[in-house]
Order: sequence, then structure tokens, then C-alpha cells
Amino acid sequence: MGVCSDTNYKIRTDGAIFFKEYFRDNYQTLVGTSRMENTYIPELCELINDEETFIKIESLEAFQYILETLSCELIEKEIVPSFLKLLNTEN
Repeated sequence: MGVCSDTNYKIRTDGAIFFKEYFRDNYQTLVGTSRMENTYIPELCELINDEETFIKIESLEAFQYILETLSCELIEKEIVPSFLKLLNTEN
């Protein structure tokens, strides 16, 4: 988890890519686990608010694999604002 909060953006990028690939390959076995709820989702929420645009994008792509399993509250509170912020900074 230290990878996700490293000061080097390349290392944080690797963390976001790891999540994306890990969720793509393992989301069915991770859904509903305490590790997913208490560790992976909070870390991924941090990454979608990263200062680097490509880290935000990789993180949002990771969420696509688990989005249907998340609570509406989490989606509305964490993911949608980050997505909208990303869209607004790109214009």
C-alpha cells in the first residue's frame, strides 16, 4: 500500500496500474471481502484524487471492474466528483 502514497509519481502510477490489472483478473473473488472494503477501495479512492491526470485515469479504469458492487453513497461521494473534476480540468 506504500506504493500508492509514494512521492514518486511513477511508483504511484504502477500502483494504479496494478489495481486495474488485479481487479480485472480477480474482482469476482474480491467482491465483499474485508480486504476489498477496508484496504483496496480506500487506497483507490486516494489515487483517483491524485495530482497526476494519468494516475486518476488509471484509477478510474480500475473502478470499472468493481463499480457495480459499490454502494451508491461511495460512488456519489468519491468517484463521481473525481470524474467530474477530471473532465473539467481537461477542457
